[in-house]
Amino acid sequence: MFTESLVTRAELFAVAAHSAIGHERKYTKEPYIQHPYRVVEILKKISVDDEVLAAAWLHDILEDTDINSNILEQFFTDRIVSLVLAVTDVSDLIDCSRAFRKKLNRDHIALGSVDAKNIKLADGIDNMPSIIKYDPEFAVTYIEEKYLLFNEALTEGDARLKSDYMDIINGYYKTI
Repeated sequence: MFTESLVTRAELFAVAAHSAIGHERKYTKEPYIQHPYRVVEILKKISVDDEVLAAAWLHDILEDTDINSNILEQFFTDRIVSLVLAVTDVSDLIDCSRAFRKKLNRDHIALGSVDAKNIKLADGIDNMPSIIKYDPEFAVTYIEEKYLLFNEALTEGDARLKSDYMDIINGYYKTI
């Protein structure tokens, strides 16, 4: 059962934060908020609770907007903030190789709850097809990173999400 007020509040917060910086999707130039919307829709299919859906609306907010965790704490529950922190990359400000940064991020999400891992799976399910379609050169690296993420950190997620996630990766590998 979903508490619309909490989910709607997170949606409106995400819309405001992403819109305030004119955030668009890299390849399609569509409003960025379409990505969290699709992540939420993916998660609704597995019947997650309202705090998970709220966190899904907010899942990129710390990485991509001017919002920080202190601000989130003023508006949302500890669990929502915890989920957002769990899916937020920890390596953004570290000066090291991409491979090392991605390893740090995998180690971070591996410590997260199953709910956090489900958000990360839904995020990948939405992101991977776009990267494959619009940036085939980068997709070689990106899909390998998503494969490592799955095997090292996301094995505890929902079976349907894991299947959909790996179907995208396996489908990609069949085409190259």
